[in-house]
Amino acid sequence: MGNANETYSAIFDLFTYWGYSMEAEPGKTLGEILQEALDTGNSSEVYYQTLNDAIKRYPELANAEFKSPSWQQGGRYHSETYACVFELPNGDNYIAYRGTDDGGWIDNGQGMTQESTLLQREASDYFDQMAEQYGWTESDNIYVTGHSKGGNKAQYVTLMSNHANLVDECHSFDGQGFSDEAIQSFKEKYGEEGYQEVLKKMFAMDEGASMLGEVALVNPLGNTIIPKENIKYIDTVPNPGSGFDKFAGLHMEEQMFQRDENGNAIAVLGEETEQGVMGKFSAFLSEFLMSLPPEERDAAAMFVMQFMELRDVGEGGGALGVDGTSLTSGDIYLFIERVLPKLLDAMLEEVLEKFGLDKEAAERLILLVKLWMIFASGKWEYKLVKALIDELKERLLELGHGYELAAKALDSLEKWIKEKIELIKSWFQKQNDSSDYSSFYVETSQLLHFKEELAQKKTQMEEKANQIREI
Repeated sequence: MGNANETYSAIFDLFTYWGYSMEAEPGKTLGEILQEALDTGNSSEVYYQTLNDAIKRYPELANAEFKSPSWQQGGRYHSETYACVFELPNGDNYIAYRGTDDGGWIDNGQGMTQESTLLQREASDYFDQMAEQYGWTESDNIYVTGHSKGGNKAQYVTLMSNHANLVDECHSFDGQGFSDEAIQSFKEKYGEEGYQEVLKKMFAMDEGASMLGEVALVNPLGNTIIPKENIKYIDTVPNPGSGFDKFAGLHMEEQMFQRDENGNAIAVLGEETEQGVMGKFSAFLSEFLMSLPPEERDAAAMFVMQFMELRDVGEGGGALGVDGTSLTSGDIYLFIERVLPKLLDAMLEEVLEKFGLDKEAAERLILLVKLWMIFASGKWEYKLVKALIDELKERLLELGHGYELAAKALDSLEKWIKEKIELIKSWFQKQNDSSDYSSFYVETSQLLHFKEELAQKKTQMEEKANQIREI
């Protein structure tokens, strides 16, 4: 489905997730890189299978030249910026950005409150470097693309890079939106009319309404800026495995491609569908988040994204954002004392009843979640989580309509949550500000404002320095 630009964009995005991409040599074609992977025993992954199918279905992709990856620019960019260029034989260029990896989740949270983030600015710098290095002009066909956070970066590049006028199309695959502050900066740059014109160049393909696809909740986060008429939803392909493993990782680029009758990955995007129930639920959460005062919005985003940073970190963890930022006791205080009660009250009325739960059952669920948070530092949390999961399973089974699979998945989710609770407790205990000062709170809105101003001044100074170097 979709046009060639859309399909090619998805294929190059997939390349950025392939582990072997780090071994690829600039100047080689995609066909040559795949052959090397086959010769060296790196052809078992679904990424290879899909890319190999791509060059068979679209022969011109075999001769797409791999150019100037961000990870080979002398340490100019953080590893989380992960991007590369592919040039087709006809001269079309695709700049692909990978989604979030270790160190990038905090940056995602910052994107909910800040005008711009470090990784968004690095993505913009990379595009500008490529445009100047290869002498791109408006007569060239230039496409920027990315999946998840990569899609957000591609949108930012299309609006805020110094050479944004060179972008012909932006293809965002399940990429999140932006803060109010960021949108204001876009409008200040272009004016309202000019801003709306740039948005017409943006296209989105997001996970849609299949039962499994519904669990991917990224694309509605923040303020969506891509025009509704340019957004498509597609069915995602179920993960292999069972239980919670079947749900884990569904927010991945490879799930957007179909499988053939034998279950093999092929380079054909999923069928178009509608936004799913969980996608709408995520949109509700995002709308709630963006309605909060800036300091509460920041605390909520940091709380969730710190959890994401920790999810794959071992007991010795303590993952920080790429700029050294991490969750603070002030964030925890704000989230539990001010944000969570508002969220739970909103969920009670707007969400849980839509799942067919009566008011009494919904209130019990809310109470369980509140108790879980209140006793999150004590021995009660696992018993309360188990009670919550048991309640959910009972209600899901009553609903029927394919929800049996979700109920079974909760069995595995229960074990996973128990492990992560212990991990987060252990990490919090190791933080300097999480014990003696656990009740200390500072209003951070003014500090955030100063931080944004300093980041802008730094960017301006770097631009001036680059101009001086060129002279």
